[in-house]
This record gives sequence, structure tokens and C-alpha cells, in this order.
Amino acid sequence: TRYPNGGSKVYNYAVYSQLLYPVSDNIQLSFGSRYNKNNLNTKFKDNATIQLPYTDITVRNNTFTNALQLVYTINKAYS
Repeated sequence: TRYPNGGSKVYNYAVYSQLLYPVSDNIQLSFGSRYNKNNLNTKFKDNATIQLPYTDITVRNNTFTNALQLVYTINKAYS
């Protein structure tokens, strides 16, 4: 099986923010940021099937990304 026999825990968290700044009637600037945090903890009680040199795996990832976008609206009736 692909699942560890000692159990596993997965945590995923994210926060996002966005700001729209009007430049003109048809143009807006969009600024955005996102922070992701991912944790994985696993334990292997029995290594008989696959010989692993460890009994625990811990993975921690943190990501911070930004975006800048120029938004042009041709017709205000469709925005």
C-alpha cells in the first residue's frame, strides 16, 4: 500500500489578499499575494515490504507568491 502503516497527518493552510487600483475608467491594476504552508508527517512501523533507512518522514513547505496584473475593460457594461 502507499499509505504508511504508522499513520500520517497532512496540513494545508493558505492566505490570499488582493487589491484593485483604478488607473482610468477602463484600466485597473490588480496586486495580489498568497502565502501557503504545507506539512506532512508520516510514520512507518513495519519496513518488511520495502526496506527504508528511516521510520519517519516530515516535509514542511512554505511559499509566498505575488502577482501584478493590468486589467483593461473594453466596455464598462461587461465588467
